[in-house]
Amino acid sequence: MPSVLAYAQRTATSNDSLSTGPSGAGYCYPQLFPEALKQPFAAATAQLMKESGMTVVNVIGVTPSRESMSLLAAENAVEGIVYFTFGVASQVRIHI
Repeated sequence: MPSVLAYAQRTATSNDSLSTGPSGAGYCYPQLFPEALKQPFAAATAQLMKESGMTVVNVIGVTPSRESMSLLAAENAVEGIVYFTFGVASQVRIHI
Protein backbone atom coordinates (compact mmCIF):
# COMPACT_ATOMS: atom_id res chain seq x y z
CA MET A 1 0.00 0.00 0.00
CA PRO A 2 2.59 2.55 -1.10
CA SER A 3 0.00 5.31 -1.59
CA VAL A 4 -1.27 4.97 1.99
CA LEU A 5 2.30 5.03 3.33
CA ALA A 6 3.10 8.09 1.22
CA TYR A 7 0.02 9.88 2.55
CA ALA A 8 0.89 9.02 6.18
CA GLN A 9 4.45 10.25 5.68
CA ARG A 10 3.38 13.40 3.86
CA THR A 11 0.82 14.41 6.50
CA ALA A 12 2.82 13.38 9.59
CA THR A 13 3.63 15.99 12.20
CA SER A 14 6.59 16.09 14.58
CA ASN A 15 4.36 14.25 17.09
CA ASP A 16 3.80 11.30 14.73
CA SER A 17 5.92 8.26 14.05
CA LEU A 18 5.43 5.06 12.09
CA SER A 19 6.41 1.56 13.07
CA THR A 20 6.17 -1.71 11.23
CA GLY A 21 3.04 -3.79 11.31
CA PRO A 22 2.93 -6.56 13.87
CA SER A 23 6.32 -8.27 13.84
CA GLY A 24 7.61 -6.61 10.72
CA ALA A 25 7.18 -8.15 7.29
CA GLY A 26 3.88 -9.81 8.08
CA TYR A 27 1.54 -10.49 10.96
CA CYS A 28 3.44 -13.32 12.58
CA TYR A 29 5.28 -14.50 15.66
CA PRO A 30 8.98 -14.63 14.70
CA GLN A 31 9.88 -16.22 18.05
CA LEU A 32 8.04 -19.35 16.89
CA PHE A 33 9.76 -19.57 13.47
CA PRO A 34 12.08 -22.48 12.77
CA GLU A 35 15.71 -21.32 13.09
CA ALA A 36 16.25 -21.47 9.32
CA LEU A 37 13.59 -18.77 8.73
CA LYS A 38 14.54 -16.27 11.43
CA GLN A 39 17.44 -14.56 9.62
CA PRO A 40 15.68 -14.28 6.23
CA PHE A 41 12.65 -12.82 8.01
CA ALA A 42 14.79 -10.26 9.87
CA ALA A 43 16.55 -9.29 6.62
CA ALA A 44 13.26 -8.93 4.71
CA THR A 45 11.79 -6.82 7.50
CA ALA A 46 14.87 -4.58 7.58
CA GLN A 47 14.79 -4.12 3.80
CA LEU A 48 11.13 -3.11 3.84
CA MET A 49 11.77 -0.78 6.79
CA LYS A 50 14.64 0.88 4.93
CA GLU A 51 12.53 1.33 1.79
CA SER A 52 9.68 2.88 3.78
CA GLY A 53 11.81 5.02 6.09
CA MET A 54 10.70 3.22 9.25
CA THR A 55 13.09 2.61 12.14
CA VAL A 56 10.90 1.00 14.83
CA VAL A 57 9.69 -2.59 14.60
CA ASN A 58 6.69 -3.84 16.55
CA VAL A 59 7.24 -7.46 17.63
CA ILE A 60 4.58 -9.83 18.95
CA GLY A 61 5.80 -12.84 20.88
CA VAL A 62 5.34 -15.17 23.81
CA THR A 63 8.14 -14.20 26.17
CA PRO A 64 10.27 -11.09 25.76
CA SER A 65 13.90 -12.12 25.63
CA ARG A 66 17.10 -10.88 24.06
CA GLU A 67 17.28 -14.05 21.96
CA SER A 68 13.79 -13.64 20.53
CA MET A 69 14.63 -10.17 19.18
CA SER A 70 18.39 -10.37 18.55
CA LEU A 71 18.26 -10.89 14.77
CA LEU A 72 15.86 -8.01 14.24
CA ALA A 73 17.80 -5.78 16.63
CA ALA A 74 21.04 -6.51 14.75
CA GLU A 75 19.68 -5.09 11.49
CA ASN A 76 20.97 -1.59 10.66
CA ALA A 77 17.48 -0.32 9.78
CA VAL A 78 16.17 -1.12 13.27
CA GLU A 79 16.64 1.66 15.81
CA GLY A 80 14.02 0.44 18.27
CA ILE A 81 11.72 -2.44 19.13
CA VAL A 82 8.33 -2.36 20.82
CA TYR A 83 7.50 -5.83 22.18
CA PHE A 84 3.99 -7.11 22.86
CA THR A 85 3.20 -10.49 24.39
CA PHE A 86 0.24 -12.46 23.06
CA GLY A 87 -0.11 -15.22 25.62
CA VAL A 88 1.55 -17.63 27.95
CA ALA A 89 4.23 -19.90 26.50
CA SER A 90 2.44 -22.99 27.83
CA GLN A 91 -0.57 -22.09 25.66
CA VAL A 92 1.46 -22.13 22.45
CA ARG A 93 1.67 -25.29 20.39
CA ILE A 94 4.23 -25.40 17.62
CA HIS A 95 3.40 -27.66 14.67
CA ILE A 96 6.10 -28.33 12.13
